[in-house]
Amino acid sequence: MRVCTWNGNAMPAAIQNGENRSRGGSDRCIREFWPKWRNDNACGGNANRFVRSIADFALFATLVSVALVMFSPTALAADQLQVYIRAFIPKNHSSVRPLPNSGGGTMVEPPASSIVGCFPTDQRSFSTEIRASSRVASIATVDPALPGGLIKQEHPSNESNAVDCGDGSIINRETTNTSDQKFTFVPADTSKIAQLKIHASGHNPNFQWAPAIDIDGIFFIDLGANTIRFEGSVDQYPADEAYVTYNGNAAVPILQITPDYGKTALDLAFTKSVKTNAVKYK
Repeated sequence: MRVCTWNGNAMPAAIQNGENRSRGGSDRCIREFWPKWRNDNACGGNANRFVRSIADFALFATLVSVALVMFSPTALAADQLQVYIRAFIPKNHSSVRPLPNSGGGTMVEPPASSIVGCFPTDQRSFSTEIRASSRVASIATVDPALPGGLIKQEHPSNESNAVDCGDGSIINRETTNTSDQKFTFVPADTSKIAQLKIHASGHNPNFQWAPAIDIDGIFFIDLGANTIRFEGSVDQYPADEAYVTYNGNAAVPILQITPDYGKTALDLAFTKSVKTNAVKYK
C-alpha cells in the first residue's frame, strides 16, 4: 500500500485512506496538499513532476496543433490564384513559313530579313503550361482577399534567336528585356471585386527598330462569385493567351486570341480592345 508523506511524516489517515481507496483520494491529495509539499517528498515530488509534465504536454500539443494548421498545404495555399498572360508567335498562321532543317518548325520572315534574318515561331498553339515558350510573359500569384494581395510577380525572359532564312542556322541570340513589365494589385472594395492590373511591353532584341509587343489591361476578380475576367488591349499580332489556377488546380483559360489571317509582324504597331467573359476559377 502506497503511503504519502508530508515533510517526512505520514499524511493524516483520512487522506491516506482516501488515496488508497480510489484515484479520487489521490486527486484530493494533490488538491489539498500541493501548495505545501516539497519536491523531495515522496508523494508531493511525484505529484509536482506529474502536474508539470501534464502542463508541458498540453502546451506542446497546442503548439503542434497551431503549427499543423498554419503550415498545412491547405492553409498555405488558401485562396491563392496564379494568373499568367503572354504573347507568342503561333506555329501555324498565314504569316509564317517553314523553318529550314528544323524537322517541321516554322519561322517569320520580316520585310528586313535580308538584314536581320528570320525569326523562329514559338512552335506551338495555345498551351496551359505555365513555362510555355513566348515572346512576352507575366505571372502573378495573388490572394485577392488580402489588402496587399500581390504575393509574387514574375516576368520570364525567353531567348530570341535570329536565323539564316536559307538554312535555318542561328546567326544571333538575344534575351528579351523585361524591365517594362509590371503587375499592380488593387484590393476589393464593397463590391468585392479586386483588380490585378498588367502592363507588359517587350521588343525583339535582335531588331531594335521592331515595334514592341504590348499588353495592357485589368483582371477583375470577383470574390463573391469566384470569377475572373480580363479587359484591356493587345496588339493585332501575334497571339495572346491568359490563364488562372486556383490553389494549384488545373488552369482555366481566360483569353485565347489568334491573329487574323493576313496579319504580320508589321501589325504590332496596332492594338485591339479585348473584353472577355467571366470564368469560374473554383
